[in-house]
Amino acid sequence: MRSAAAMACCALLLSVGVALPAQTGPGDASAHDFLDRARASATALRDRDAAIAAGYRRVGMDFPLMGEHWVKPSVVTAGRVDPDHPSIVIYATIAGRPALVGVAFAVALGDGEHAPTVPGAEHAWHEHSGTVIEESLTPVHGGDAGAHEFAGGRAPRARLAVLHVWTALANPFGVFVAENPSLPFARLGLKTPPHVSADAARALSLACGGADYFELLLTHQGTPVHDAAALVASARARVVRIIANRALPDQLTAADLSELEDVGRGIQRP
Repeated sequence: MRSAAAMACCALLLSVGVALPAQTGPGDASAHDFLDRARASATALRDRDAAIAAGYRRVGMDFPLMGEHWVKPSVVTAGRVDPDHPSIVIYATIAGRPALVGVAFAVALGDGEHAPTVPGAEHAWHEHSGTVIEESLTPVHGGDAGAHEFAGGRAPRARLAVLHVWTALANPFGVFVAENPSLPFARLGLKTPPHVSADAARALSLACGGADYFELLLTHQGTPVHDAAALVASARARVVRIIANRALPDQLTAADLSELEDVGRGIQRP
């Protein structure tokens, strides 16, 4: 599920014709120092009203495994990764209130440019290069942030390299991995199991706001609107039943997770 927030920044840069400086990394910061500083900057933006006052604006939908993206374009156009000033802050509604769960760093790339080096996250950058719709409505979020070649003289599309950092919600896939399967569990007040698949987490998101996303995904892939709505409603009913019948109040069993995986696979590839 690629980020609408990232692509909106990319489109904004193109539309206003910003001259971008060379991209630079966080200087001499070590991996430990980078994470510590990123967490500190996230803490300062824990209150969403503070982020709004600081110039962050929401772009795109609430993604099942990535939450809401709030972007500050002036940081993107600065052309460097600064752990003290994230380009994007990520919120999710947990226990009825918006909670900051992470931050992200985004830099626009010119033709042939690579993403800046961040200690400990050299292979964690992913790249966006399509429209907001193209980048948002795809079942798997990711991509490469290396130099691209453009054959046949075709002009390069806007490119934005993005690095997620889960500063406040542990990600079992890794602190820099874009999708966080813990998010739907946190939204529902459940413990994240030590080994959980992305398919199971996506299915669980149907019970906490993800249904709208998957209806859009399916219709974008060519499923008729009525059929997409019926498919999502059926899948959501299965997920709600799994949650309602769980044996323990705050966690799901291995059997529950297995059934959720089946639902998740079906909702993405009907």
